[in-house]
Amino acid sequence: MDVFFASVEVTPLPECQMPGKGGFVYCFAPAIHAAQAEKRIRATLAEEHYSIRNWEYLKLYDFQQDWGSPELTGQYDEHAKEALRLDDVVFSKFYTYENDDE
Repeated sequence: MDVFFASVEVTPLPECQMPGKGGFVYCFAPAIHAAQAEKRIRATLAEEHYSIRNWEYLKLYDFQQDWGSPELTGQYDEHAKEALRLDDVVFSKFYTYENDDE
């Protein structure tokens, strides 16, 4: 099984605990193919009370990718490993904003 990751902009629904009007998040999903990963990510976001504002991309996760700093690379590698270990979708930190023009 592979790990896919998506960059998604979300809007919190009323039941959601996220502050602000929206945010960006990387979602890591174990899957056999991209369509399965997308389905899992969409379902998990809905369960967590987020609506998808913008689906930026979905890619196969590359453990050799340099994310610009050793800290970020380590964090994202750990998220990908955790998704595989748990066989579940794992979110990175949410980068939230208060206004639509941020």
